[in-house]
Amino acid sequence: MCFRRWAVYLLLGCLIGSGLRWITRAEHRQVSHRATHGMTDSLLPSVKSPSETESMIPRAAPPSIEELCQSHGAAFLELLIRTLETAGTEELHPLLDALDAEDRLETLVKDLVFLRWTAIDPPNALAAAARHGLLSSAYWAWGKTDPDAALAHAQELGNPTWLAAVVRAIGQVDPDRGIALVNEWLPQGHRESALVGIRATIGHEDPRRALKMALESDHWDHEIVQEWLRKDPVAAFDWLNANLPSRESYEWKQTIDGLLKSHPGRVVEALEGLPEGWLKTNLSASHISYLAFHDMESAIGILEKAPPFDQGFSSDADGGTLDQFRPRSTLCRCERPSPRSRRMRPTSPASPT
Repeated sequence: MCFRRWAVYLLLGCLIGSGLRWITRAEHRQVSHRATHGMTDSLLPSVKSPSETESMIPRAAPPSIEELCQSHGAAFLELLIRTLETAGTEELHPLLDALDAEDRLETLVKDLVFLRWTAIDPPNALAAAARHGLLSSAYWAWGKTDPDAALAHAQELGNPTWLAAVVRAIGQVDPDRGIALVNEWLPQGHRESALVGIRATIGHEDPRRALKMALESDHWDHEIVQEWLRKDPVAAFDWLNANLPSRESYEWKQTIDGLLKSHPGRVVEALEGLPEGWLKTNLSASHISYLAFHDMESAIGILEKAPPFDQGFSSDADGGTLDQFRPRSTLCRCERPSPRSRRMRPTSPASPT
């Protein structure tokens, strides 16, 4: 498989994962759903010599390094892929130097460069990476292009940082093997750097398993929660409701906020399970603000049922209810609120006299 094909896999995964949709070429559409599940999920095989048919197809000349560094956005990535298609070690050395000098070595760029380089010349790729302080990126890429060789080399050196990069790459393709390698080879302080990538891969297909792993390792993966909320917010809410150790947390607020846009009716159920306090107060206010623009009668009904509260509102207070959001003369059934009052912002506490 040529470099362009698996470079496209990497690029597509990154763009789809971040919500961008500007690549629509027919070649890209042929990539399977599994291959686009995250930037590093697909196994990227070693570069092979082009077939006789491929060699007969005229190719555009690669851009100059100056032209590449002056481009931006989609044009930059397209020119970079064209450059890397045919680049050898002699071309990759000045390319890496120029990209580093121009501060263009974002994560995706490093991944693409070292995926090409480790596929054709691992020793020189590692030497160049060491010179630029990018050994973790190079070992990760080598773990993609030749996982067994990269693993054996990292195990022989015994550096846990580089070994974790290789294990992460392997685990993004084969999560079960990656987890086994983490438990067998990585010291405790280096496990999370590998597991975070493995959990991300698992999360695309089985977010419950991925988040359970995160809780067991005392870490949390916000990206997995966000993706799950986009795909199936009700299932995400149900699992988090049953499994989060504390609902007075950022994770729980993130869940409620995600449900507001997709399933506002489920927010009522979620709020009923929260203890009284600032989190419930703020989430209830967010819910009412949402309803004020979409279902005014429901918003008024909730406010009318809220118990009165005599204290001022403070975001760092231990308690609070919705009284600070209660409508005054402008929010009644006979008078439509002005756009300003619809925002239902909390009133500031009176200044002490």
